[in-house]
Amino acid sequence: MTTAHRESGFTFRIWSNDHEPAHVHARKGGDAVVINLSPVSVKSIKGMKPADVARAVEIVEANRNKMLKIWRDTHE
Repeated sequence: MTTAHRESGFTFRIWSNDHEPAHVHARKGGDAVVINLSPVSVKSIKGMKPADVARAVEIVEANRNKMLKIWRDTHE
């Protein structure tokens, strides 16, 4: 597991043994959302409020290139 980014109470992680397509697992408290990186889209939600999901997507959009690089580096 690699922590790709932290912001606004969210932690964005990439798992080394995970599958395509490239995506991040975002957590805030005990809630989670999985967000695909290309294109940026919500894959699944576990308990996260809609406003937090929207904020997580905004953060991913702003940091997408960085997260894609980390995904590629982790899965080489």
